Amino acid sequence: MNKPGSNPERQTLRALQIIGTLTPGDFEELACKTVVEEYAAGRRLFLRGRHDQWTYYLLQGRLQLDGADGGSEILIGGTAAAAAPVANAQPREASATALERIRFIRIDNNLLEVLSHSAGPESYRVEEVQADDTAAQNRLFYAIYRDYLDDKLHLPQLPDVALKVREAVQNPDCDAAHVARIIQADPVLAAHLVQAANSPLYGTQTPINSCRAVVMFLGLNTTRDLVLTYTLRELFRTDSPLLRERMGALWRHSALVGAVSFVLAGMTAGLDKDRALLAGLLHDIGALPVIHYATGEPELAAEAAPLEQSIRALRGQVGAMVLRRWQFGSEMVGVALEAEDWQRDPANGADYTDVVIIAQRLLDMTLDEEGMAQLTALPAYHKVARGKLDVELAAEVLQEARNDVADMLQLMG
Repeated sequence: MNKPGSNPERQTLRALQIIGTLTPGDFEELACKTVVEEYAAGRRLFLRGRHDQWTYYLLQGRLQLDGADGGSEILIGGTAAAAAPVANAQPREASATALERIRFIRIDNNLLEVLSHSAGPESYRVEEVQADDTAAQNRLFYAIYRDYLDDKLHLPQLPDVALKVREAVQNPDCDAAHVARIIQADPVLAAHLVQAANSPLYGTQTPINSCRAVVMFLGLNTTRDLVLTYTLRELFRTDSPLLRERMGALWRHSALVGAVSFVLAGMTAGLDKDRALLAGLLHDIGALPVIHYATGEPELAAEAAPLEQSIRALRGQVGAMVLRRWQFGSEMVGVALEAEDWQRDPANGADYTDVVIIAQRLLDMTLDEEGMAQLTALPAYHKVARGKLDVELAAEVLQEARNDVADMLQLMG
């Protein structure tokens, strides 16, 4: 067994799930960047309910996992169970505590995501790309990938008010008055929320006139998602005249996908409409850093076709980086990664990625028999809106999205 601080043995790494499936080049790069760590008995790897950026593997020793239901599980290094990442859901669904001295490795989720998806049909192979590559789109990928490895990647930052509201809502002692005080520090945002709460979308019978009343009416989670929704608009602005039109088109597309997702979620059991709206707005968030980096490649900034190809190739992986940096859980990260995987079919029940997939196809298709035949061929179709979408209902969904929900989004400017 390797000493703490050394690189783990290659044979040990190859036995681990996810890592063992990497291509030889990606595996070697990961191995060189991974070191063995050691904790004494009683130290925690992570706490239940928290977000973090790591995937952990236990190599040696015993680790206790304590879940929300009060149950405990003992994980022993070197066993078949320890070949899987340790309780890898985000936010963490269990706390992990060393029962004795343990040795483990932890890998940055974004690095693992980039390497494990780098062989996809629309991805670039890192070992084939260099900084002086003659293809602008390859140089773009190289710049993004290398900046990520050097922890210098330019990622959009969530506005301060959105971070404060999300942090407050995570506190079990938080109340509506506290969240309202945070929002009122931004009068424009507060006014938008009051307008949204009084819109036909929420069916208010009595006008709501104060920010505190809005938070009490909507609830903390819906308020959090709407604050994120409204503050996202600022991220889709750019000072580059060459890219301003593309950034505006990206926002309009994301807003429409969000609006249709909102309506579809209201017709789908188990899904929250405001969460679906946010998922639609975030599904292409990885395009923002790609567009930002394209300012350094005049060939991409000036020509639509190569820029679009670069966005398609990179948005999923880069979007996962952005959402993990923003501490979103696996649900939203999955939307960014898989929103264009038309044949995706992981489970029987609908999730937010299914809704975003159908929303995108509804916006792109012709509402006729041929278009519906293509739509019904998607696995997500049979999960969203109880599988009842036909030409007439699809038209109603689009009309409602473009009218009521789009009106609300229009408040963002």
